[in-house]
Amino acid sequence: GVADQTTTERALRRAGYEDIGAVRDVLDGFRRSGACRALSTEGRARLDRLMPLLITAAGSEPSSTLALLVYLLESIGRRTTYFVMLIENPMALTQLVKLCAASPWIARWIAQHPIVLDELLDPRTLYEPLTHDALTAELRTRMASLPAEDLDLQMEVLREFHHSHVLRVAAADIGPGLPAEQVGLHLARIADVLLQECLTIAWRGTATRYGQPRCGSALAPEFAVVAYGKLGGLELGYASDLDMIFLYDDCDPAQSGMTDGKQSIANEEFFARLGQRLLQLLTLRTPSGLLYEVDMRLRPSGKSGPLVTSLSAFREYQTTLAWTWEHQALVRARPVAGAPALQRRFDEVRREILCRVRDPDLLRRDVADMRARLAGAHPPSDSGFDVKYARGGIVDIEFMVQYWVLRWAHTHPALAHGTDSIGILEALQSEGLLKAPQRERLADAYRRYLSTEHRLKLAERGSTVDSAAFGDVPDTIVTIWDETFNQ
Repeated sequence: GVADQTTTERALRRAGYEDIGAVRDVLDGFRRSGACRALSTEGRARLDRLMPLLITAAGSEPSSTLALLVYLLESIGRRTTYFVMLIENPMALTQLVKLCAASPWIARWIAQHPIVLDELLDPRTLYEPLTHDALTAELRTRMASLPAEDLDLQMEVLREFHHSHVLRVAAADIGPGLPAEQVGLHLARIADVLLQECLTIAWRGTATRYGQPRCGSALAPEFAVVAYGKLGGLELGYASDLDMIFLYDDCDPAQSGMTDGKQSIANEEFFARLGQRLLQLLTLRTPSGLLYEVDMRLRPSGKSGPLVTSLSAFREYQTTLAWTWEHQALVRARPVAGAPALQRRFDEVRREILCRVRDPDLLRRDVADMRARLAGAHPPSDSGFDVKYARGGIVDIEFMVQYWVLRWAHTHPALAHGTDSIGILEALQSEGLLKAPQRERLADAYRRYLSTEHRLKLAERGSTVDSAAFGDVPDTIVTIWDETFNQ
């Protein structure tokens, strides 16, 4: 705000800006903002060093980039050490500008979780999401150095871990580029690792208070978390909820199931409290934000059912009371945390249910009716093609995959092994139930839709695209649907 207008305009044009008036409005607004006025003398000096670098770096990017960067600076204004980091690390500044230019969502993610700015210091790691084993090892190392009794600090570290690794996936997605199914897989791995660690913390806290659950004189079997939906299908999105249910092993009726602590309670109550504690770890908002939103409505009997369910009660419900749509949901269910033995037993129950013989006509009607109900709840959008709910979109493909599993798994049990839609389509072809051209059309469409979902989220552009964006792909999917359900 010191230079005269002519000098300012000349400098901004030289930096690459075209709409000089808009840029000046952004900078003037930032200068007058509460964030700037609240800076200490040292903080203001740091900002004065940073701003010329930032303005120059953003000049060749889309016009909205500078406004996003200013929003980010307002959010981290009290942490002026980050100003120093960006001043002293030109590569980090370059990466920040690049990411904000590519994705408003990333800009807001960094603004909400400034700790992830540290990830910008090494672009070699920024664009390389970790494997499941590497994620597990890193989180265990971080958690091992924390006091066991400091739950608040543990929750902060869990959130910092989550935020930084989601940023890595997003950076790789818009940078080198990731196949759509790899984005979902990486995000699901992060969630899997965090769920296991949160369960470990929750178990430790609950057992400290009530003791360990037992069946008679023997230690009781344990607890497991089962993922449904996008997490279960390894297709997690950047802002997806976690659809889950909680299972535990119950005792033989002849045995008493009680914990062995001084404040002894029934095993069922122990597992209910464990489930509540786990949900709190996942959903409590701390200064670093929250880990995940959680949806437990897919548990037996929905919201009216208990939070945790014994595996035997789950099996009984799925066998005698569950609706077809609940068996459809089971196609994408997989255990993600808890006792390995209980996870294996859940897998056995899942395969048993999926491989039941069903009336083909009744099954076809049930699946088509549920799709019609979804269509009624999500009518066609005036703004374009809804990638998920429009006819010929994601839901149509998922429903067909689920229908084919429920229809054929009794004679082709290999269909009940995987939970991801593309993997199941490959199994359908391998089993001779789907011809190669049909499988390719469905899988290619599904990948394009998933990729578009991810890009729409990163660009903060809702869930619809221009109706012509996919050409005749939706019509092709509708044709396959009609061939399947209108026989």
